[in-house]
Amino acid sequence: MMNIRESVITTLAARGVLDAAQVAAATHFRALWESMGGKGASAIDWRGRGRFKFRFA
Repeated sequence: MMNIRESVITTLAARGVLDAAQVAAATHFRALWESMGGKGASAIDWRGRGRFKFRFA
């Protein structure tokens, strides 16, 4: 038994929105995303960086 709410990929595939090639590509992308932590740019720690000054025109 599969939990259909586990991922958007599964939900869209069950509704017939994605074909087999799209599901394979999305699953591959998801595996790559999760292997790098699934966090993207949030790994940059901007706290304590007081050297940034913003000017408004």
